[in-house]
Amino acid sequence: MAKINNIRPGVEISFADKTRTIYPVSLRQLRSLNLVMKEMNESRDDEKSVDLMVQAASIILEKIEPELSSDFETLEDLIDIKSFNQLVAAGMGTDPNA
Repeated sequence: MAKINNIRPGVEISFADKTRTIYPVSLRQLRSLNLVMKEMNESRDDEKSVDLMVQAASIILEKIEPELSSDFETLEDLIDIKSFNQLVAAGMGTDPNA
């Protein structure tokens, strides 16, 4: 099995604590991410939307930084709106700066 960073180059994203290289998600991760993004799109509750954003970030980071991806409180502290949008774009394999 190929390592994820041998398939496609990653994108550098700045979090509150450091810069991380983010790679596109696998198809397995994409299934979960799509469900969360759909629910986020339909949510009218701001609190729930933030929880869903953290869940989406967790899915994208689960193969890159497994310990961080399971620590929702830390994720909330490290990710802002800009880095979240960049994280999702990079996780989906698109240019977050486009």
